[in-house]
Amino acid sequence: MQINTNKTNGVSRITMLLGMLIGSFTSLSAAEAEHWNGDLKAYFRTGMTEGMNPDRSFKLPGALSKYRLGNEFEQYLEAFLKQDLARFGDGSIVSATLGGVFNHPYGVHSYTNGEGSTRLPEVLLGWRNLPWLNGGAIIAGRMVYLKQADVHINDFFYRNMASGLGAGVQDVQLGKLKATWFLSRKDKLSQEYYVNRNDLLIEGIDTNTGGSLEFGLNHVEKDKHRAGTSWGWAAHVRHQQKIGEQSKNNLVLQYGEGPGTGLGFTGDVFLNRDNNRWRIVEAYEWQGERLGGQVTGIWQRDRFANGATQDWISVGGRASYGVSDRIKLTLEIGHDEVNPSGAARRSMTKYTFAPSFSPKGTGFWSRPDIRIFYTWAQWNGAAQRAADFVAPGTALSSSGAFGTSRHGGNFGIQIEFWGGYTPTKRIIKYMGW
Repeated sequence: MQINTNKTNGVSRITMLLGMLIGSFTSLSAAEAEHWNGDLKAYFRTGMTEGMNPDRSFKLPGALSKYRLGNEFEQYLEAFLKQDLARFGDGSIVSATLGGVFNHPYGVHSYTNGEGSTRLPEVLLGWRNLPWLNGGAIIAGRMVYLKQADVHINDFFYRNMASGLGAGVQDVQLGKLKATWFLSRKDKLSQEYYVNRNDLLIEGIDTNTGGSLEFGLNHVEKDKHRAGTSWGWAAHVRHQQKIGEQSKNNLVLQYGEGPGTGLGFTGDVFLNRDNNRWRIVEAYEWQGERLGGQVTGIWQRDRFANGATQDWISVGGRASYGVSDRIKLTLEIGHDEVNPSGAARRSMTKYTFAPSFSPKGTGFWSRPDIRIFYTWAQWNGAAQRAADFVAPGTALSSSGAFGTSRHGGNFGIQIEFWGGYTPTKRIIKYMGW
């Protein structure tokens, strides 16, 4: 059996890092812990499901996302440690952030089969609170997220200025406005070629009570080292509206050409500017005394250089209801359609019901959640034929877990946890050190 040395080295790096962190924590006295000024944040999910096979998840071919509840088939961990390194008389602070990601599909028991990954995607140096940048920061290195914007229920990131290697300035105050600029060479893991991408974001344009606008513009340079590549660009405008104390709405319009059709990321560098993409994203979230949730609608049109088009429409929602202080019931329904010109319309609808135990409360965003779920989905013949062609063996294909049936279900349990940056000394005390 041949060992995948890349993944082995990745595991070794993470193991060494965790060993150093644990060793540091356990060697601290209570007095020393008081002076620990690092911050830690993490996201984690794991579980079990029928078949323990990631190919049982439901995603429509051509859709850019899937509805998450009861439809995630991996053990996943993100952990980020931020440590201040130096403080200066002008109030500015130099800090470093180190982040690790563990992603292991259900049913995979080792790294030797090429599945799963353990990575250090964030090694970032920042100098923040700079007076000569009006309180802004200089950032450089590798990172996972920068000014990300997403729809939680289907994990759809419609904008993320950086998810890779680059440098720039962040949150520079310009009067009432705030500007961020970033130059990246590679802004997502799956990006095959390194190309320069300039990304500019302007935030804080007040429009009405509780409402504001932001504008984004990015330019993707042509890869001069490869024939047949092109430059591209994209722009977006987003309106954010607060509604009361616990509700808000996001409405986004995006457009891109050539490699700019990636919109939130760098797209295919071999697409010329006759290829373009329009997208509208609407997302509303609310929280009442017991009932909370999020609903979304997405429309996207791709127009290709040959005149063909493809539309993607996604409509869905998730609502949770607290029946007691720690028990909530959650229902999610998501519908996707992909309509290529000259071909049959593909469609799929997914339903999930999940009773949950929530130790920290039953709000929609309260975590951790320990949930039992049942997911059921149905799809049409065009979706099955597309899956047979582009993703044989997956749930919607005739060679997948549900065979030639155009419906199927999964039963399982999942634990999900997240937390924002928390002082490490508080975590150390909580853990008893």
